[in-house]
Amino acid sequence: MVGGLGFAHHGLFVIAGLPLLAAYLFWSLIQLLDEGRRTNDEGQFFRPWSSVLRLGRWRPLVALKKVALLALCFAAGLLPWLYPLAQYARYGPFSGQDYGLPQHYFWGAPASWAQALDLLTGGPMRRGIFRAPTLDSVMAVLRLVGQRLLFEFGPIGVSLGLLGGIVLLRRARIAWLGAAWIFFATLAYLLLLGPAVQDAPVFTLPMLLPWALWIAAGGAALIEWTHQRLGTMDDGRSTEDNTRHSSLVTRRSSFVARRSSFVVLLLVAATLAWGYTRLHVSSKRQLWLFRRFGEATLDRLPPGAAVITHWEQGMTLQYLIRVEGRRPDVWVDVVEPSDAGWRERARRYDDRTVFFVGAPADVADLPVQLVREDDYADVFELRR
Repeated sequence: MVGGLGFAHHGLFVIAGLPLLAAYLFWSLIQLLDEGRRTNDEGQFFRPWSSVLRLGRWRPLVALKKVALLALCFAAGLLPWLYPLAQYARYGPFSGQDYGLPQHYFWGAPASWAQALDLLTGGPMRRGIFRAPTLDSVMAVLRLVGQRLLFEFGPIGVSLGLLGGIVLLRRARIAWLGAAWIFFATLAYLLLLGPAVQDAPVFTLPMLLPWALWIAAGGAALIEWTHQRLGTMDDGRSTEDNTRHSSLVTRRSSFVARRSSFVVLLLVAATLAWGYTRLHVSSKRQLWLFRRFGEATLDRLPPGAAVITHWEQGMTLQYLIRVEGRRPDVWVDVVEPSDAGWRERARRYDDRTVFFVGAPADVADLPVQLVREDDYADVFELRR
């Protein structure tokens, strides 16, 4: 079911998550098949497939039931897709000019069932966003990933992750392959997006999970190495001497245990210390920024205004308008996913006062005047 939800939510999950899920299920079925063959064929593994699949030799119905149940769970995860289809059945087809209808909201304004289904799998956002990476874009993405890992885990975490990746590769290759698939599939996604990678914290989020696993493996390896290194320190006595002097052995074991515990406490303290340095960024107290921006923007708009903006700012305004009932006379037009030019969008609203919410680069070729300046986004008014 989680696989179905992920498939319906984001293309990155399809690339990074579903292959692991499919590989695990395939391996489980192979294990079930192998178990049935060993049970029924008394150790004769090399038999024809027709013999293996024959009823009575192993239980194919058991595997079929498992697959059917998993397919139903996956389909249950896709149930959120029914909502936009029901919305289209009720309100569609759309003309493209009623994209921001106050009565309802449908992302993409599909004009046919084919377009509605296409939107469920990304639609215009999925096409044309990938490109072959250049050397400059590769270096930019690698710097972005390095900065993200350093920001989240700090120098100690990055170093332990590198160590843990090597350790896990040598000791638990299957676990390393699963983690590496998520990390490098996400990296490939970022490289193919190139300059389109704007929301780095979101797009790089899957990479933090395998790195956290590698940090754990690196920390465990460091503790184990400390234990072994201190336990084999030569104090001038042979093994036989240490055996005869049990008190010395006991003191050494206590010494090793204390030093290993010290390493654990040091790693925990480093984790808490680095987390404290990130508190000013992760603190939820700053989330009021979006509400304050939306409220201040709506207060500045005249009656019946039309606002053309990006997804992030648009959803903030939509929430205040549709959920809290503030300024229901304002018409919000979110430019994604079609990414039509803002000039073309403005022509839809000749009977309204048009405002743009974004960065100066968004309106560089438009006759506008700055109405409100904000760290989050600026508000511009279109001059007729």
